[in-house]
Amino acid sequence: MNGSDGRDEQVAEWIKITERLSFQSEKKATGGRPEGGVHAAARELDVPAVLRMCRAAAPANLPVETAIAAHLKSLDPWLCPVVSDNALRAVILAATPTIDDSRRQLAHLESLPDCAWPVGAGEYENRMAVMASIRRSIAWRQFG
Repeated sequence: MNGSDGRDEQVAEWIKITERLSFQSEKKATGGRPEGGVHAAARELDVPAVLRMCRAAAPANLPVETAIAAHLKSLDPWLCPVVSDNALRAVILAATPTIDDSRRQLAHLESLPDCAWPVGAGEYENRMAVMASIRRSIAWRQFG
């Protein structure tokens, strides 16, 4: 199997997961914004499924706890660095519907050693910008 075949299989797996659920939004029983099928599918993913997806791309809108757990698992030195980089992106792109979710996301990112972040020109600035953006989001939501 070449690299593109593997990526195609992983993307196909994500598509199957999302297609299992209706893309029609329904009003939640507790009120609030309706939940779409993709977000519901993301909530169904467990850590191994997230890591499989991270071989191909960075899944977005995962529950922050799932994204963090997958990222911590991806730091295993036996896994491909692409998986770890995409798992880190999944944490950054995680769904944070509450301030506490954003705080968990920020605490995880701030606790990471330098070696857990991508290396290259502009990466440190990107890292600082991501965390500053999360801090602003927390402040905005907290103090309105």
